Amino acid sequence: MRHIVTACILLLGAAGAQPQPLGAQTPDGLLALTEYIDQECDFSRSQWCRVETANQFTDVMWREDIPGREGCCHDPRNVFTDFNGMAFDGRSLYFHGGGHASYAGNEVYALDLGSLRWRRLNDPDPLTNTDFIGDDCPVPEDNIYSGHTYGNPIVANGTLHVWSQAPKCDDHGTGGPAVYGAFDLQGNEWAPRQRVPHGRSAAAIPMKGKRALVFGRGRGARVHVYDLETGERVNTGGASPRGWFAHGAATTDGDWGYLLENKSIFAVSLSLVTQVEKITDRPDALGGNAGIAYHPETDQLVAWAGDRKVFGYGLQSGEWYVYADNGSAPESMRNIFSKWRYIPPLDVFIGVGDANNVWLFRLGEAVDPRAQLGEYECSDLVPGAECPSLQQALSQGDTVKLEKGVYRQCAVIQQPTTVIGNGARIEHAVCQGKAAFVTNADATLRDLTCAEHRIGSGNGACVRQQRGELTLDGVAIVGSQNGVLAGPDAGSLTVRNSELRGLGGDCSVKCGRAHGLYYGGSGDLVISNSRLSEPKDQGHLVKTGARRTLIEDSTMDERGGNGSRMIDAYNGGELVVRNSTLNAAQGDGNPDVIGYDYEARIEHSENRVVILGGRINCASGPLLAGRNSLDRAEVRVDSQTSNCR
Repeated sequence: MRHIVTACILLLGAAGAQPQPLGAQTPDGLLALTEYIDQECDFSRSQWCRVETANQFTDVMWREDIPGREGCCHDPRNVFTDFNGMAFDGRSLYFHGGGHASYAGNEVYALDLGSLRWRRLNDPDPLTNTDFIGDDCPVPEDNIYSGHTYGNPIVANGTLHVWSQAPKCDDHGTGGPAVYGAFDLQGNEWAPRQRVPHGRSAAAIPMKGKRALVFGRGRGARVHVYDLETGERVNTGGASPRGWFAHGAATTDGDWGYLLENKSIFAVSLSLVTQVEKITDRPDALGGNAGIAYHPETDQLVAWAGDRKVFGYGLQSGEWYVYADNGSAPESMRNIFSKWRYIPPLDVFIGVGDANNVWLFRLGEAVDPRAQLGEYECSDLVPGAECPSLQQALSQGDTVKLEKGVYRQCAVIQQPTTVIGNGARIEHAVCQGKAAFVTNADATLRDLTCAEHRIGSGNGACVRQQRGELTLDGVAIVGSQNGVLAGPDAGSLTVRNSELRGLGGDCSVKCGRAHGLYYGGSGDLVISNSRLSEPKDQGHLVKTGARRTLIEDSTMDERGGNGSRMIDAYNGGELVVRNSTLNAAQGDGNPDVIGYDYEARIEHSENRVVILGGRINCASGPLLAGRNSLDRAEVRVDSQTSNCR
């Protein structure tokens, strides 16, 4: 036994191997897939092979309104992408779910691997019951609603078993009540739903004796044993060692069940369900909402999060392995959960990102993690080669030299600090729900790239300058919401020798909320020898409330983006643009190149606009527009201008 169970409390009956799914011993049940592999897949050249089905999912999907929700919720393709899993009975893959702001139909779809054809097994039930949850959230009269399934459903004894939560409601969604449903795969009909006594579920796996192990979800969550003939919970087992489970996916080697969620892999004995053990951390490189399946030949838990890399965890070695090649492979799919299964007769894994992305994978040789580093010395995307703690390195202040690496980390700066990045890339992670770097003291960032920092409010940033002065020197900021967001207590901001590209508002939240540089501090803003370009979603390249803003020897270019103003000096003040090139774009959020004192949040003692040297293309808009103090401000323009009105 590979895991030690320290307490023996309740014996549920010896758990044998995972129940053999229907059709697994019948080669004809996989005939079309077998022929496809023989004819189309060369696993000696690439570990991945994409499956072309005999028909399209759109040929069979429900295309009408769902009765009771006319004009709403009618894209069944969300069954694949919105926090839902997949069941496998040895011949067919089964899909069901939706929920929250997604799909509301409770029909079941199947991909038959014996014919490689999509089927719809039933029509969605009318949504006529407003007593079960409320008027704004109608559900079927008696049967299961369409909600998130995460790491279930499962198939056992010719029945699809589903634990569902968060149905589609008018105000986005609801947390419950969670329900259980059983779908007869011979009669293609649902049995009446039942409430789930433990609430939300993370994942499920079959057990011996027509039972299932269900991992609860949330704080205080435990594992539960269900009788699949009655749909009732018959036992409650151990809890998560850290006090909660996140949503995830589960698999079994026959004796143990394993849950992969957003931080860890947990294991529980299927004969002694009284204790749950954490066996390893999930590597950051794997990504969230991944699927997991057991590979008996190598005794590995094999995980996939929707891109070209596959990760294996050796249950004997206790080590992570990486499988990747440069051939044709899936890219950037999400929310895999249990849509990743192993097919023993063919020794392949099958993964589904959506109806048009069905992929096969066969384990080859694991790659050396260090070979994945390329130009970098470390990477949080490569197991075994992760970068040192960024927060720990910056916690004492002073001058800090980073290893050249890819950091999916963030840091809060509390002491005066100079960060020398050596070409490091800081991406994705934000601290305090704000930014990659949150500065509460003087800080200088040099020679690094900041990328893809976003938060739900639309105001994520590379740097949230809260207090102290900030200098960026040789910094590239790309693809985030804000580049720098400086609050009212911030000191001066200096940007030199830097590039800011693809920054700005996030219209999925609110257009124009974020900007390349958004300075609201009490000092000066100075930009020199830098390039700002390709703004997003009606964001300004520079939004400044500074008493003095100086832009010199720089390039500002709206072309190729969807911005607003190049410069929005929203409090007026002193604005000097010197020896710089400004190229506006037609059709953006505001036609004026420079906006002046539109908001007048505070009154500056000196108000003037000076533009000297350089070139400005206004793209048929006005060079300068505004209100409030603009009428009395000193304005001097001595620059080469074109297409200005």
